[in-house]
Amino acid sequence: MDEKKVLIVDDDVTNLHISESVITSCGAKSYIVPGGKAAIQCFEHLKPFDVIFIDHLMPEMDGVETMKRIRQTEGGDKAVIVAMSANEGDNADEFFLEAGFDGFIEKPIDRERVLFFLED
Repeated sequence: MDEKKVLIVDDDVTNLHISESVITSCGAKSYIVPGGKAAIQCFEHLKPFDVIFIDHLMPEMDGVETMKRIRQTEGGDKAVIVAMSANEGDNADEFFLEAGFDGFIEKPIDRERVLFFLED
């Protein structure tokens, strides 16, 4: 597998570093940002990303809004964007797919699930 370029978006510094550690252990190059506005700026300057993992519940701009704004940015329609959350119920996959995400991963993220999204 070629080295994948991954953007991780989360307002919690501890979660950012845990996610970065897991994603890096999968052989990907990761970029971390602390919120939606920073994610959009990072995406605009460093695109394309192979996968973008976005926390659902963040202050200022939540994960759904962040995903929608990235989708409206040039190249954003081709990005694989995955929601991350520790607070979702049984219908999380359905909710996030209907919102426009390409998938959902529970936090703390797990290496096997990350690898699923990093596969070609």
